[in-house]
Amino acid sequence: MIKVNEYLSRQPKPTVMWLGLVLVILIGYVSNSAGVEIATSILYLLPVSLVSWCVGRREGGFIALASSAAWFVADWTFGRNYSHAIIYYWNLVVMFGFFFIVNFALSGFKKALEKEKNLARVDSLTGVANSRYFFDLAEKEIERSRRYGHPLTLLYLDCDNFKNLNDNFGHQIGNRLLHLLATVMQNSTRTSDIVARLGGDEFAILMPETGEQIVPWGIQRLHTQLVDALRKKGWPVSLSMGAAIHLHPPASADELIKSADRLMLQAKTEGKNRVRYKVFGEQEVSPQSSLPGDPSTHAIKGFHQEDNLPVN
Repeated sequence: MIKVNEYLSRQPKPTVMWLGLVLVILIGYVSNSAGVEIATSILYLLPVSLVSWCVGRREGGFIALASSAAWFVADWTFGRNYSHAIIYYWNLVVMFGFFFIVNFALSGFKKALEKEKNLARVDSLTGVANSRYFFDLAEKEIERSRRYGHPLTLLYLDCDNFKNLNDNFGHQIGNRLLHLLATVMQNSTRTSDIVARLGGDEFAILMPETGEQIVPWGIQRLHTQLVDALRKKGWPVSLSMGAAIHLHPPASADELIKSADRLMLQAKTEGKNRVRYKVFGEQEVSPQSSLPGDPSTHAIKGFHQEDNLPVN
């Protein structure tokens, strides 16, 4: 049943609507064939529940109305004798009210369930994905990368001197800074990229189907945009970033994060406010590269990184 629900929820809304209407017509036909002695009105709950849950309240209300009309036609066709003709219409209103209550309850419950699910996935302070949800998404992207042979890049960011900012300016300013960083990251990345706050002042950006084309200028551009946003606010904070470019998917999300985290920590030990990256995969012999401050020239699959590339 759960798999059926997941399958129908992935279908286009018009498809589910047409399925609901087809069910209403079939149930109406069965009602006419069954005759007056067999009650079939409860069967209409199937299309009403299906559309209310998978599509929405408005569409479910329409199916509730269609189901009521189909029931009314069947009841009228049977030629039931009521003491007054108005009873036909009264029963129609009652039936529609019953179907609509089911529609209202199911669609409301589905909406509340999705809201709770989203709250469990989102970091309440910044509005980006939280660490638990990020790990789930990372595992799925690793599996997809493994299946299709696409590269995968993870950026790991940490604020330099964030504790001093909190101590000198207060936690409210610190919270504003984290929210600003998350906003700039979301605005500066693709919709397919996944931005997450992993805890404290640490963020991660998972970039599916992204390989060596991001180094060094793509990483540098993002770093510059983030640091410039902080400087415009006058906050004495910079960013250290580690970028792990995996030409072949790592074994797990934990390994993916650790590879970028180690590079970020190296950037901090080298003097902070810089980016350190490494390409994992076909050329494991290639040395790790740092922006700025790397005194040598390195080659990664034909791309030459000059020394002392500026990172603002």
